[in-house]
Formats: sequence, structure tokens, C-alpha cells
Amino acid sequence: MRPSRIRDKKMKKIVLTTLLLITIMFVSIFSYASKPQGATNCAKKNAFGLDIGLGGSFLELEKKKFETLFAPALGIRVLHHFNPYFGMDFFKINWITDVLTTGKNKVMYARLQIMPGFRGNSPTFFKCMSVYAVFRIGYGMKFEEKSSNFEGLCLETELGVNLTRTIFAGFAYNYHKYFEKKFDYNLATHTLSFRLGFNFGK
Repeated sequence: MRPSRIRDKKMKKIVLTTLLLITIMFVSIFSYASKPQGATNCAKKNAFGLDIGLGGSFLELEKKKFETLFAPALGIRVLHHFNPYFGMDFFKINWITDVLTTGKNKVMYARLQIMPGFRGNSPTFFKCMSVYAVFRIGYGMKFEEKSSNFEGLCLETELGVNLTRTIFAGFAYNYHKYFEKKFDYNLATHTLSFRLGFNFGK
């Protein structure tokens, strides 16, 4: 079996497991939503969000080759909470710049992603502090000078803590799969990053 197919199967297992965990969490959130849990005004009903990410990426270029990249990111969102425990990002525009930090040649490329998603909050445990989880899925493009631009599916999961009504911090995993028929192997980027975010609104 080719290494690319093995990696595809592993990635499918990771995605399915993540979806299952998020589904269980959302069911728990809805069960809380029908009961008063204290600080119900901690989640902003309508907000404009700004996300700042700092981390690294692993680019699948060949069957057995991964390259380590430095990957700062910036995202903007439009968020609506249906209740204190469940909300939706109507859309998020994500801009990630990947910088190759190893090897003789310096490589830089950018990824533009558009993703709607769902957000869940736990009951508050201190003032407006709570745990949150996010899942987004959408479409994106990779741009690189003097090279082909690739389009493909992207998804993002995020887990962290709402520190106040406005500020949150957590960790995010971003997966971007590029569709290009001329390659007989996986072409994808995996990004892990620390995420600092802000929700502005009421």
C-alpha cells in the first residue's frame, strides 16, 4: 500500500474522531442551554472577531517528505450566538503565511481560506471564564510566487478558554488538502498554532 494512502486513512480517522467528539460536546451544550447556568450574558450575541495565530506547518510535498514551516496567521470572523452555549461563525476569512525555515532555499507562500463553522461554550466556572471548542470547514487557495496556485478543502478545529467576554486563547489545528490530479501523492498542509482571539460586539 502506498504511503500516501496510509496517511489518507489516518487523516480520515482523525477527522471522524474529531467530528464525533464535537458532536458529543454540542449535544451536552444544548442540554445546558435549556437551564439557567449563571452568567448567561457572557457570550456576545453578535460580534466581529479577530484571530491572531502563531505556530508551524508541515507541508506534504512528496511521498516521504515533510518540510517544517513557520506559519503566522490572521483571521476575521462574523459570529452569532444562538444561546450562551452554542454559536456560529457565519464565515471566517483566514490568511496564513507559511515560511520555510529549514534547508538552503527560503520558500514563502500564502493561503487564503473561507470557512463557516460552529462554536460551543461550556458553563462558566469563574466570572465569564469558560471552555470553548470550534469546528470549521470550507475552501481555500495556496498562492506561491513562480509556482502554480492550488485550491482545495480546508478544515479547522480549535480548543481553548474564554478569558473574558472579549478575549479568548487556545490552540488550533488547520488542515488544507490541495486538489491537483497531476500528482500521484498527497499534497496538503497541516498547521498547529497558538490562537489569541477577540470578539467585538454586544
